[in-house]
Amino acid sequence: MPALPADAAALDRVVAGLSPAVGDRLPLPRGLDDWLRRVAMAQRRGYVVLLDTMDTAAGLLARGFDDWLRTYRSHARGGPPLADPGSRDLVADVVIEQLRHAAIDAGFVVLAETTQSAWLEELGVAAMVDRGRTLWDERAAIGDLAALEARSVATQAAALTDPADLGGHRVVVLGRGSALIRSRLRRVGIDSRRGGSALPDP
Repeated sequence: MPALPADAAALDRVVAGLSPAVGDRLPLPRGLDDWLRRVAMAQRRGYVVLLDTMDTAAGLLARGFDDWLRTYRSHARGGPPLADPGSRDLVADVVIEQLRHAAIDAGFVVLAETTQSAWLEELGVAAMVDRGRTLWDERAAIGDLAALEARSVATQAAALTDPADLGGHRVVVLGRGSALIRSRLRRVGIDSRRGGSALPDP
């Protein structure tokens, strides 16, 4: 059946310059535009940091429906999304172009785009791991809770920064209504000189 007019218009925006084939599919989270508008109404100035599984329209078209729409059950992939409906969690990637359009329409400026791995590096995850290893070396013989927590930091950091898994998630920073946003980005781990896109004046 034909797409609803609003959906067709949204899809036309995200595939501009591309040539999708008949039968190609893209995710279209209808609530994204309204959610960002409501955030903008509540936020006069400041920034919004978004983390999710995202890809460009070209990337999603190349990967195909079976890859960008996934199911999970018991922390593992759950099989085809249309099989046994209601028994598993569904996850779909966000189209980066749609997010950009929705953010700009709501009055935000897209300040930076990077990966979760690069974002955590900017936040100092490597130094945190080093401190954890030092504490583990000091308290391993004691084996108390502090030592065990310190040892787990390296394992957790490796999982969160793995570019083939969680570290590959995208981080998008939006700004609104404040000339102070650029300097404050450093507090959330985004440095315009490393990993992220150039930061325009909000």
